[in-house]
Amino acid sequence: QLESVRELKQQVRELIVQATALQRCLEAVLEEDEDMERMYLTKLHTAPPPTAPGIKHTEHEEAEMLLECYLQEIGSTLDNLELTEYQIESTEKFVSFRLDSGRNRLLKVDVLATTVSAIFSFGSFIGAVFGVNLQTPLFDDPRYDNGWLFNLVVGLTCFVMFGCFVVLWLYFTSRFSNTEKFVVLPNVS
Repeated sequence: QLESVRELKQQVRELIVQATALQRCLEAVLEEDEDMERMYLTKLHTAPPPTAPGIKHTEHEEAEMLLECYLQEIGSTLDNLELTEYQIESTEKFVSFRLDSGRNRLLKVDVLATTVSAIFSFGSFIGAVFGVNLQTPLFDDPRYDNGWLFNLVVGLTCFVMFGCFVVLWLYFTSRFSNTEKFVVLPNVS
C-alpha cells in the first residue's frame, strides 16, 4: 500500500507541474493581444492581412473570456491537486508515526530483554564463583559444614535478582506507560 501511495504522490506531483506550466502559458497568451487575435482562424483565413502597423487589435474579447475561463478551471484543478498532495503527505506522516511507535515498542522490549538477561547473568556469575573447583577456606572450616552458608548465598542471590527485576519492571511500566496512547483515526475513503 505504501508503494501505491508513493506512485499516487508522484502522479499528483507530475499533474501539478503540468497544470502550473499550462497556467503560465495561458497567462502569457492572455498578456499578448496579437496572439489572441490570431486565434480567430476563420477571420485570419478570409480577411486580408493588415498592412498598416498601427492597426488596433480589439477583436479578441471572446477568446480572452474563453481563455480566462480555462485559466480559472486550471487554477481550481491546481488547488485540488495541491490539497490531494497535502492529504497524501499527511497520510505518509501518520504512517511514519505509526511505524516509529512500533519500532519504539520493539526497542523497549529489546532493552527489557537485555536487562533481564543481565540480571540472570548476575545469578549465573554467583553460581560460577561457587562452582569453581578450587579450594577455599570457607569449605575447610567446620563451622560452615552444615550448608547454611550455601543457602544464604543462594537466597541473597535470588533476592537481589528478584529485587532488580521488580525495580526494572516498575521503572519501565511508569516510564513507558504513556507512550502508547495515541488515537487511531478511521480510514476515510
